[in-house]
Amino acid sequence: MARNGLISNINYKKTSNKVIYWTMIALLILVAVICILPVVWVLVSSLKSLDEFYSVPPTLWPKSFHFEAIPELFRQYDFIKLYWNTIKLCAGSIVFSIVINGFMGYSLSKLHVKGGAIVFSIVLATYMIPTTVCMAPVYKNIISFPVLGINLLNTNWPMWLMAGANAYFVILYKSFFNSLPSSLLEAAKLDGCGDFGAFIHVVAPLSKPIIATTAIMSFSGAWGDFFWPYMVLKDVDVQTIMVKIYAMQGNTSIGINTLLLAITFSIIPPAIVFVIFQKQIMNGFTMSGIKG
Repeated sequence: MARNGLISNINYKKTSNKVIYWTMIALLILVAVICILPVVWVLVSSLKSLDEFYSVPPTLWPKSFHFEAIPELFRQYDFIKLYWNTIKLCAGSIVFSIVINGFMGYSLSKLHVKGGAIVFSIVLATYMIPTTVCMAPVYKNIISFPVLGINLLNTNWPMWLMAGANAYFVILYKSFFNSLPSSLLEAAKLDGCGDFGAFIHVVAPLSKPIIATTAIMSFSGAWGDFFWPYMVLKDVDVQTIMVKIYAMQGNTSIGINTLLLAITFSIIPPAIVFVIFQKQIMNGFTMSGIKG
């Protein structure tokens, strides 16, 4: 670890550097434990009986685990369907985020279209507009979509279209494409590729880190999104898991441990995705030149 890290083997031999090194490691472990403790507490508490949950003094570790609550939760609230509805929303958001934002970032970065600087300035301006300002006009367009005049309520299209108009992803893609040598595109054009062909055959294969980053962030954002699914998906059959959990909070007949169990199963999928693909996320940020 010391050989490939910030401290070389020679510097690591000094006592003062060892103290600094292991102090940093201890602090990182402490931060990790603090971050994971709430999740563990929610999971453990959700498997307690209701009497034990409200017992005084409270028990940190359950006297008995009630695993039968898990299949009961899935049966009573049809969590499989909720998962499916949420996955469909996430899948569409990922496709729109990658394709539309990717093409726009590529156009602004490499095609040098007329008025591109003005368009990019508008994109930056929209990024700085508070979300609350846009809610009323956006909802009006959802009820009566411009030109077509169709009602998009109880469909995933509003969330998908908003995912395809994400200023942050456009900036992210543009920063990444700026780092690609223009000579690669020129060579592709000499071989007979047009702008679209150069993007598909040259740029896209080199863009795997930023595509993976966009996909993971889009998945996480769509999975945890509550406001727009709550406003748009009025039909119970198409609601997502976050909307259902909100509805469960207003039901006084549902125990707090059942609600905590539902919250646990709502945060497990994005947590697993992030843990598995965290390396791709960091690579995407590094290669795009955006540090965070």
